[in-house]
Amino acid sequence: MTAEQREAFDFVVERSAMRSLPAFVHGAFPAILDEAGLEVVAAEDVTERIWPMLRRLARICALPAAAGRPLRARAAVLNCTALVEGYRHREGWRYNVVRARWAR
Repeated sequence: MTAEQREAFDFVVERSAMRSLPAFVHGAFPAILDEAGLEVVAAEDVTERIWPMLRRLARICALPAAAGRPLRARAAVLNCTALVEGYRHREGWRYNVVRARWAR
């Protein structure tokens, strides 16, 4: 990550309920599930299908997120900040759907 990406990522992780987000490295989730006793049935990268929705949400949240920084109120608009920064730095994100079942 660039310094700007790292600052945005750390801000969101530290102030949200997403403290485990740094552990979710692309491709690592199946191993995490396996370690927890689950069997991965399927894993699919759905990133390209997610971008249109995130683009629309980032546009909606752009104004509150932009206003939050100079007003020192970024935490008050944390979800908007996370959406806008996530979309702005989207080259570093992947979205996956992983189906699993309890291993027998």
